[in-house]
Amino acid sequence: MAGHACPTVTGAYLICQEALKKLYQEDIPARGEISITIYGATDEGVYGVIGQVFTFLTGAAPLSGFRGLGHRFRRKDLLRFRPERTEPEAMSFEFKRLDNGKAILAKFYPQLIPFSVEKASRLQELLEKIIWDAAKEGEQHEFQNLWMEKVKLMLVERKGIDRWLRIEERRN
Repeated sequence: MAGHACPTVTGAYLICQEALKKLYQEDIPARGEISITIYGATDEGVYGVIGQVFTFLTGAAPLSGFRGLGHRFRRKDLLRFRPERTEPEAMSFEFKRLDNGKAILAKFYPQLIPFSVEKASRLQELLEKIIWDAAKEGEQHEFQNLWMEKVKLMLVERKGIDRWLRIEERRN
């Protein structure tokens, strides 16, 4: 995702990476051979953004996706949104291989990412100022630093990832 870094895109990337690792293990994932169910509405929170990252990485697309050439290369309807939740505290995503039916459920708990309450609170405060063009230059830099600190903690350090990202095998 060149040119953009945020906790949402970072989370989506890591969810996809870990899900595909579990589904394919030693094999190479096949683009367009994966269906994904997102347990959340397209316009709820950041589910739509996460879906776009999944589409970019896997080829799985919603209704607007490529219909294919004959029976090959179809991407349309491989990404679906379901408004019901599998667990109240988690953002949940089912990844399923189309070749063998193997499926996993990825559960993402952004509230468990080990980013201090003080930093999270300050980040939210600064975000509001930035949105309303009320942030001073120093506050903009402080926001950028906190924002990237959280991204680094997730993507580079993967601090506590087993607590905030869980992958479970599903029964066929």
